[in-house]
Amino acid sequence: MKKAIAIATALVLVGIGAPAAPTASQILEATGVRGGLVVHVGCGDGKLTAALRASPSFVVQGLDPDPANILKARAHIRSLGLYGPVSVRQWSGPTLPYADNLVNLVVAEDLGRVPMTEVMRVLAPGGVAYVAKGNAWTLARKPWPQQIDQWSHFLHDSTNNAVAHDTVVGPPRRLQWTAGPPWCRSHEFISSFCALVAAGGRVYYVMDLAPAGVTARGVPEKWTLIARDAFNGILLWQRPLPKWRGAEWRSTAMRGRPPSVPRRMVASGDTLYATLSHEGPLEVIAGSTGKTLRKLPGTEGTQEIVLTGTTLVLRLAPSKDRPGRISAYDARSGKPLWKVEARRYLPQSLAADQRRVIFSDGAQTTCLAVANGKFLWRAPDLGEPPQPKEKPRPGAKPRRRRRGQKTFILYRDTVLVTDGSRLVTRDAATGKLRWATRTGGSAMRGHDLFVARGLAWHAAKGGIAGYDLATGKVVKTINPAKAYSRGHHLRCYRAKATDRYLITQFRGAEFISLTDQNHSQNDWTRGPCRYGVMPANGMLYVPPNQCFCYPGAMMEGFNAYTTASDATLAAIGSGPQGNRLVRGPAYGKVEPTTADPQDWPLYRHDSRRTGASATTLAGEPTPLWQTRLPGRLTPPVAVGDRVFVASKDTHTVYALDAGSGKVAWSFVADGAVDSPPSFYRGRLVFGCADGWVYCLRASDGVLAWKFRAAPAERLIVAGSRVESAWRVHGSVVIHDGLVYCVAGRSSFLDGGIFLYALRPETGEVVHQGRFHTAMATRKDAEGKPFVPAFHIEGTRSDILVAEGGYIYLDQMKFSPDLKVQDTPYVPHTRDEKT
Repeated sequence: MKKAIAIATALVLVGIGAPAAPTASQILEATGVRGGLVVHVGCGDGKLTAALRASPSFVVQGLDPDPANILKARAHIRSLGLYGPVSVRQWSGPTLPYADNLVNLVVAEDLGRVPMTEVMRVLAPGGVAYVAKGNAWTLARKPWPQQIDQWSHFLHDSTNNAVAHDTVVGPPRRLQWTAGPPWCRSHEFISSFCALVAAGGRVYYVMDLAPAGVTARGVPEKWTLIARDAFNGILLWQRPLPKWRGAEWRSTAMRGRPPSVPRRMVASGDTLYATLSHEGPLEVIAGSTGKTLRKLPGTEGTQEIVLTGTTLVLRLAPSKDRPGRISAYDARSGKPLWKVEARRYLPQSLAADQRRVIFSDGAQTTCLAVANGKFLWRAPDLGEPPQPKEKPRPGAKPRRRRRGQKTFILYRDTVLVTDGSRLVTRDAATGKLRWATRTGGSAMRGHDLFVARGLAWHAAKGGIAGYDLATGKVVKTINPAKAYSRGHHLRCYRAKATDRYLITQFRGAEFISLTDQNHSQNDWTRGPCRYGVMPANGMLYVPPNQCFCYPGAMMEGFNAYTTASDATLAAIGSGPQGNRLVRGPAYGKVEPTTADPQDWPLYRHDSRRTGASATTLAGEPTPLWQTRLPGRLTPPVAVGDRVFVASKDTHTVYALDAGSGKVAWSFVADGAVDSPPSFYRGRLVFGCADGWVYCLRASDGVLAWKFRAAPAERLIVAGSRVESAWRVHGSVVIHDGLVYCVAGRSSFLDGGIFLYALRPETGEVVHQGRFHTAMATRKDAEGKPFVPAFHIEGTRSDILVAEGGYIYLDQMKFSPDLKVQDTPYVPHTRDEKT
C-alpha cells in the first residue's frame, strides 16, 4: 500500500495552460486538494486568498511583503466574516515560516525570493505547489517518502504486528499540530476515545465529544467519526455515530467496552472501511468527504475488520438468526467471496496476510486460505500446557492457571501466539510447532508482542528479550529500567513499535531503542485508556488522555509530535535572530497615563491575579449597553473611559467606549489573542499566538512596537488555526515597570520555554531566560539524569503571576531576572483585607 501511494504521488511538473489569473475553483480542481492548509504567496488584495477557502475544511493564510496589501487583504477578508480561518501576514522570504511537511497547497503567481526547494520542504507528502512560470501555471506534487509508514489497522496492519516500518518516528521533541478536546472522559467511565487509524495523508478516529469528567453520568453521549489531515491536524469532516455503542457495553467502567471495538475501522488509500453502528453493516466511506459510497449487504454485526490486498476479512458476531462467522469480501466490488462458521471466537485473534487467515476460539487456532476460505489446519493456541516442575503437595488445591489476553501475529511463514506467560511459534503453512518458551516480565504488558529487525520482542526477566524466529533462542536483551520512573505501573493500553523503537507504556511513552542504549523517557505525554498512541507518517500521534497526573506538566489535547536531536533543540534561538523588534508609527509617541485604583488594567485585575478590586458599586447593577463582536471573546479589562477585549477567533483587539459600548478602534494581529491585553501607562501590551508581543497606543490602537518572543519563525497548526510553535499568551504581566512574557508550549518541546522581561516604553529586552526540561533534569548520586516517581520536573506555558518579588509560571518560580528558583510554588495566604 505504501509503495502504491509513493508512485501515485511521484513528483510531477507539467504546464497546466491555465489563464494568467486562475480562479480558486480552477486551482482546487487542477490540484485535487479538498481540504487542509493552503498558503497563498503574494496574496495582494486577498480576494483569491479568501476564495481559496472553498469549505470549512480549509484553513488559508496569505503572505505578502507589502504592508499596504496586507491592510487591503485584511479589510476584504473581514468584510466577508472569514478572518481567522483565512488570515494574512507580512512576509518576504526567502524561507517560509512553516514547519516541515505541514502545508497541503502552496499557490503563487510569483514566488519572489522563495526557492522551489523551500516550497517542497513545507509541503506535506502528497501536497501540491501551484506556481506561475512564464505564461503558464505549473503543478508540482511532493512524493510520499519511503522512510515513513501508515497505520491502517488497530495493530498497524492485517497481520497484528504493531510495528510501523517508519525510520523517521522518534522520541517526541517538536509539536507538529494539536487539536481538542483537552481531555477524555475520566477513569470512572468508558474511555471516550475508541479507535484511530491513518492512511492517505489522513487520520480517522472515533471519540465521544460529550462533556468529560465524573459529571458525565447521565449526559447523552456524542460518539463521532472524525477525519483530520495527518500532517497539520485540520478538521476535514466529522459524522455523528448515535448507535456506535452496543447494549452490552458496561456504562460505569473504563474497561467496559468490548475489546473488538478498535478493530471496527480500517483505512486504505482514500477509503475508510468502518461500521457506523454496533450492529450495523460494513460501510465503504470516501476518505476525502466522509460520505458513504456503499454498504455491504450481509455484513450486519461486523465486529472486526482486516484488509489484506483487495480482500476484506470480517468477523461477524452471532445473532438470533445466525451463528458467528468469518466472512471474506472483495474490497473493490463488495462481492462476497466465502464464509466460515465460527460459533466461538476469541476477540482480537483475527489476522491475515496475502495467503492465510488465522483466528482462535479461545483454545485452538484455525488457519484458512484467503482465496477461498478452505480449511488448512488447526492447533492449540499455546501448545500443550507445560507440566509443573514439582508434584503438588498432598491435599493442596490445584493452582488456577492465569489466563491473560492473547496476541496472534502472522509474520511471513510464522504464526506467533502469546498470553504473557508463554510464547509459541508455528509453521504458518502446516501449523506444526516450531518452538515454545516461557516468558514474563514487567517491562510491557503480557500481550505486547512485536516482530522487528528479524526478532520477536517480548517482556522477559531482566527487561525485554529478542528471540530468534527460527530457534527461539534469546539473541538480545534490553534493560529499559533507566527510561522507567520508579513507583509506577504500566498504563492500561498496548505498547506500539517501529523498526527502531519499542514504544512502551510504563508511565507515558518511553522509546526503547532496538539499536543502542539511547532510550528516551517521556512521562509528560500519555495516550488514552484502552488505545494508547500511534506511530505513523513520521510522527507520534497521542490522543487526549483521562489522567489528572502532573496537571502542570502533562500535555493536553490530541497532539502529533516529530522528533529532533538534542543538539538541534539546544541550538534553537542561538542562530541569527533577524529583526526581532519592530518599531511602529507610535514608537516613542505615547502619552503616559496612570490607571486609577478603580480601574481593572490586567487580567484578574493585577499582577497577582487576585480577581479583586477596591471598587464599590452604588445600588443594584443595571444593564447599560450591549455590543456584539465576532468570535469568542476574552474577559475584558477596563481603564478610564475604555474597555479592552480580544476576539480569539478573529485575531482582533477592540477598544470600546465605556459609556456607550461603541467600538473606538480595533487592531488585527498576525495570530490569535487568547486572553485580554494588559494596560500600562497609556500602552496596551499583549502576547499573540504568532509568537510576538505587541504594544499599542491605548488611545487609538496604533502600533508602538512588537517583539518576537519566539526564538524562530516556525508555524504549526493548533485547533485548525496557524500558530507559532512558541505561542505567547495574551495576558502578559506587568511587574516593577517591566513586561514579563513567556513563549512556548511545554518545557519538553521545541527547545523549551523562553521568558523575557521587556521595557514597555521601547520593547528592549532587559532580562531573558530559558527553561528546557532536558537541561534541568535532576541528577542522581552518580550524576546521571534522574526523574523521581510521581514527579515531573517541567511545566507547560501559562499566564504568568507576579507576587512577593518573584515571577511564577504554574509550579515554576523565577527571580525578576528570570533565573529558575529551587523553591516550588506554594500559594501565599491572602490577608484578610484582600
